[in-house]
Amino acid sequence: MSHIARVGHFVAMDTPPAEDAKHVPPLAIVINALVIEAVDDPFETKLSLLWRAGFKEQQERLIREEAFAAKLQAIEMEIMDESIQASQSTGSREWHFTNKHTVDGTEAYRRLQQFNSSAWLEAFSNGKKALTKHEEGQLRYIGQIPGSLEHQPGIPLDVRPTEVVPPLIRLLFDGVRVELTQPTFVETGSSLPEFLRRTGELPLDTEYTLLVPLNIRWEMRYALVTLRDYPLPLLHVRPNQDQAPSWTATADLVIAEEIGPNDSVEWLPTTIVPEGLGVPEQVGFSILVPKTGMPVKTYANPEVQVTSSFATDISWGVSYQPCVADVMRIVDSLTHPSRDPSTPLGFWDKMRLSLHGKLRISFVAGLNLLIKGSRDPYEISGNGAGFALSWSGHPEITLGYNPEEKELVQFRGDRMVLGIPNLPTFADHRLGGTAPTGLPTAGAHQSQMQKICAKLTNGVKLGLGFALERKCGLDCGLRHMGDSCRLFTFRPHYEVKLRPSTANPEIDSFAGFRSNFIHFSLSLVSPSNPSLSKKGYNSFHLSPKAFAHFFSWWHVFNPPNGPMLLPIRQGSLYPSDKPPPLKFTRHLVTIKYRFSLSPLFISHVYRQDSRTSWATGITPCVGIKAVVETFQADLHQRDEIEIIKNEVTGDSKKKTHKPFYAAEVVAKGLDLRAMLARFREPEKPGVDLPPLPSGEFETSSSARPPLPPSSKEPMHSRWVDLDDFVETDWTPNDSNPALWLFTVASCPRITYFKKPERPISNDIRHTTCSIPEESLSPFGNENTHKCLMGTEESTIQVQAALCLQRLRAIEEELSDVLSFQEDTKAIKTPIPSHQGKSEVWSFFRPASKL
Repeated sequence: MSHIARVGHFVAMDTPPAEDAKHVPPLAIVINALVIEAVDDPFETKLSLLWRAGFKEQQERLIREEAFAAKLQAIEMEIMDESIQASQSTGSREWHFTNKHTVDGTEAYRRLQQFNSSAWLEAFSNGKKALTKHEEGQLRYIGQIPGSLEHQPGIPLDVRPTEVVPPLIRLLFDGVRVELTQPTFVETGSSLPEFLRRTGELPLDTEYTLLVPLNIRWEMRYALVTLRDYPLPLLHVRPNQDQAPSWTATADLVIAEEIGPNDSVEWLPTTIVPEGLGVPEQVGFSILVPKTGMPVKTYANPEVQVTSSFATDISWGVSYQPCVADVMRIVDSLTHPSRDPSTPLGFWDKMRLSLHGKLRISFVAGLNLLIKGSRDPYEISGNGAGFALSWSGHPEITLGYNPEEKELVQFRGDRMVLGIPNLPTFADHRLGGTAPTGLPTAGAHQSQMQKICAKLTNGVKLGLGFALERKCGLDCGLRHMGDSCRLFTFRPHYEVKLRPSTANPEIDSFAGFRSNFIHFSLSLVSPSNPSLSKKGYNSFHLSPKAFAHFFSWWHVFNPPNGPMLLPIRQGSLYPSDKPPPLKFTRHLVTIKYRFSLSPLFISHVYRQDSRTSWATGITPCVGIKAVVETFQADLHQRDEIEIIKNEVTGDSKKKTHKPFYAAEVVAKGLDLRAMLARFREPEKPGVDLPPLPSGEFETSSSARPPLPPSSKEPMHSRWVDLDDFVETDWTPNDSNPALWLFTVASCPRITYFKKPERPISNDIRHTTCSIPEESLSPFGNENTHKCLMGTEESTIQVQAALCLQRLRAIEEELSDVLSFQEDTKAIKTPIPSHQGKSEVWSFFRPASKL
């Protein structure tokens, strides 16, 4: 406008030209407490409270209803003698009521319903008060006192007070300091285009309409990310006791928008003077303002150091997914949707389009990854505890640092513990925002674990891989026998050019970049460093209840009837112009697992809790334990179509599931032993036991022959680990039990094969889907992880090697025998005889061979 006023005539705006890099001045931002919140729907908050309060109240109401029915049954038995006390059994309980009563059944039932109603209202009111009190405590901690804000002067309007309810998500950062300076690559003599080429593989001659290079340093004392009023936060970085920063992140960051073609610019009409302004005949004035449509991208290699003296917690679970989906919906609404008419990308493609670089997060104390069970986010005990992965020994998380291993994310540490966590222990320390002095550190796993299921102390590496695959486009020159061919090669991100909203929607701007299939892989390797192979060990501690807990947790992620994909805020009640987001699980077609552990101890123990153990104060535990010097496993899952036929109607439908179609398990140097342990529990004999029910008899182990004390396994033996005997609901207090081990079997090598129908391809660049019609799945022929299948010797080669080894052993023994015979000298000594020509032979064996 200033240019038009200066030249005195209308001049149309030009297409935005390429610009040079912006210069960011040094800037420091210090914030005592930074809180970012997204307000939740009040209806969702009330519905959640109704569910939690109502579920518990409904259980108590059913018990009262059951007792009322039992009382009515006793009253109906008035024809019997009143002195007889009836025993009523309804449901799983047995009630003992007489037939005495003061009111009739109708009045009693009315009073019961009145009590149920008042009890329900009281439960809901108490729950709401507790929720408000908890939220007020959180607000006071961050300096926001509820009800302290007053308008001066007062607004003469009837304003509805804001309800104190938990937000949908809250990010709390305490003691924040952010420093912005010039990027460090300028000081080292490297140019900005070279940095962009290294980080984002951009050509050196790329031009930009927006280019902001800077260096950012972010410090804070404490971090907490919570969802609603869930007991477990998504992220918790505890503060140091000396108030030093517990989080430090540094990175050279470049925010850039590449210059696009002219058709990527959309011209938006902007009214400067409305028509009819002032007088009816006033002519309006408007101009066309260009708006660039290219995506804004970031290029950085952040380095994050978590220097907290306490372990950092990261929580996740299936029960958090609906809330996270609601959060992502709000995050998407913060930015204007793309004007390109093409079908939107999945979030995994959006990330690799806009985010470029690598990430490293290192921890001084430890890292706890809590994977909750159950579909109830408030259930943190029993099946809701799930499992926890606890790393110690300077763990770190890397993202994008190991492309040669085909893994995007890697967790590394000297030690890792897998177990069933005591989640109330994790949750109780989050309300106040600080950690008490006695808070367990990363090494004190026993106080935070109900049951340790695995210990890896030999250097651990847990890797997650995501290999993307796409279908070929219309320009593919190959002749397809079945479906379109699939490719692992993609267009570079800088070749994606977005178009305005007026463009043809049938043309896909993301063609060649959009992925159609996701191949996930998981690996667990110990030792991760060959130099640590002789300094530690790996062990699995299994038990019956631990297996039951695992299957309950596993079915949450893989329900028997297929995955539960709940639509979040979709349907006629929530009209929206945006299509629903793409689901990650619908594009996941293969899952591959790789395990490499050396050495590995595996135990499975049963606790024999009988009347005899309570009478004697001795609790025996029996089981098996094996050691495998080298254990390797490679398991593959894939999408397969199962045809289910209804025998009644004759209709057929297709169901997709992911069975294991290929596997290879190799165990070398197996030593299997039976195990018996006896723990002293002197408090047991003091408990009065109830009498045995009729029809049952007591078993006793007194008839078993006693085991000699001299054959007990010493406590310093490599076979002894007290975590073998811990159950989910029982921990032995005896630190020096009597333990016996008995050899069962040994085997130099055990191999299990489950071979796929077609061999695994080693070409990741191109895969043509020329699959026979009788094939159950078009997937399974992709080299998307560091596969161990086919690398081991075949069974014939193993047998031949064992025979050769045995032959060499026999040859060595035969050589010793022959050497002994050669060393043996027969000395013939003639002795004169007075009676004739008789001779006496004497044989002497060397003393060394005796």
